[in-house]
Amino acid sequence: MKKLAITLFAIIFGMTAFSQVNQDFETGNRATYKNDCWYFSQTNVNASKELQGKYALHTGSLSNGTHILISPWVKFTTAGELTFSTKMSADNGSSRKLKVYLLDLSGKVFETVYEYDYPGVKTKVVNAVISLKLTGVYRVKWEFTGEGGSSKGMLDEISIPGEYFSDPSANDGTGDCQVLPIPVEKDSDSDGPGDNREDYPEDETRAYDIKYPATEAGTLAFEDLWPSKGDYDFNDLVVDYQCQIVTDSKNEIVEIKASFTTRAIGASFHNAFALQLDNIPAASVIRVTNSLKNAVSGSTFKIMSNGVEAGQKYATVVIFDNAYKVLPHAGTVTGVNTTIGAPYVTPTKVDIMITLKENGKSVGDAIKFLEWPIRNINLFIVAKADQGRGIEIHLPDYQPTDLADRSLFGTGNDASIPESSVTYRSVDHLPWALDLPVSFAYPIEKSDIVKAYLMFGPWAESGGQKYADWYLDKGGYRNSSLIYKH
Repeated sequence: MKKLAITLFAIIFGMTAFSQVNQDFETGNRATYKNDCWYFSQTNVNASKELQGKYALHTGSLSNGTHILISPWVKFTTAGELTFSTKMSADNGSSRKLKVYLLDLSGKVFETVYEYDYPGVKTKVVNAVISLKLTGVYRVKWEFTGEGGSSKGMLDEISIPGEYFSDPSANDGTGDCQVLPIPVEKDSDSDGPGDNREDYPEDETRAYDIKYPATEAGTLAFEDLWPSKGDYDFNDLVVDYQCQIVTDSKNEIVEIKASFTTRAIGASFHNAFALQLDNIPAASVIRVTNSLKNAVSGSTFKIMSNGVEAGQKYATVVIFDNAYKVLPHAGTVTGVNTTIGAPYVTPTKVDIMITLKENGKSVGDAIKFLEWPIRNINLFIVAKADQGRGIEIHLPDYQPTDLADRSLFGTGNDASIPESSVTYRSVDHLPWALDLPVSFAYPIEKSDIVKAYLMFGPWAESGGQKYADWYLDKGGYRNSSLIYKH
């Protein structure tokens, strides 16, 4: 339980430390929070057993006006996550919306970081997680609006990744406090952030790195017989990867870098590997560089002068058009590195860089990182790419590109509804592609993942609600005899 809206965490890693501003409303006294520089407008702190703890913020009836909570001033110095829980008190009302803003020192909106339309079941708790990487002093503003009905908005368990930077002594009683004096920091490249708060202190065109996964490579694993289930061993293409987004001091994306290490090919097909930057126009890309020579050849893929695929609304980059270019076949068995005892081939890494801004200038509108989540990197394979372009296999609930053969949806074992958010899933919710935050120990050839990973089936059928850690080496989770090793 929090007594004051500040919690300091020390990280024993080098000499790094960061602060966090938290609010759980557990004193139940709005006046206390106003004294701590939280500002309320048509909102109050009431007893609630529907969110965590005994108390939560409640709006008035959302059929009337705008209902607001504003945090104290917060000094942001490093990457972090803004988190909170929210729901409605009842399911009535034709419209219920929440917007979250960052306010600058003048009190104006600096960025809109979150927008949410509460669905039909408005009483379901939403646990929001918003990635932030910016520097400076801001306030966070939650704004509830609605039409019809009498239901109220609820907010709780707020955590803001920064240092409390309000002056409670300069408080008029409303919670609208003054900001603390801001010290002048050395800024060698004169781009705004201080040298100790950016990753490129001597480059005015770059400021921050955002990596996904954050600390180590993740793994993509594909089945290539979609829309049929196939042998379901998830080793037809196994690629370790890490993506890096570079932004400038305006939080505009300068370039997107990615490294892909192909570890296994359990397929006889010549499958291609590609990505689409969802919602980034193809014409916004200045240049694509690829460390693999002759990554794309033949007639299947048409590549434009800026390195993206022709005929696509959004920027689509072919990383390689044939997996065997990066992991050559070295034996008599099907595939590479999927059969125990067969010759092992050392994995090969491919690096790409997609340039969106050069010398401070972009082609068309700059891409704001806070408006373009990392999950918009849409990774997929094109099966049998030497025979045609149409068979795309994406991660579950990702959309195909413009050049995919949409007539395949709903055939075989596929139960996609491409007009909705349900894609690349079977009737039993099983996917054809996996994205895991670790280097995945994949099944051997022809071994169904359901038999190799005993919690995979329950995880998939529950829609990810159960056994979210099914891929870890925990007791009762694996049949090790069905997992590849060399």
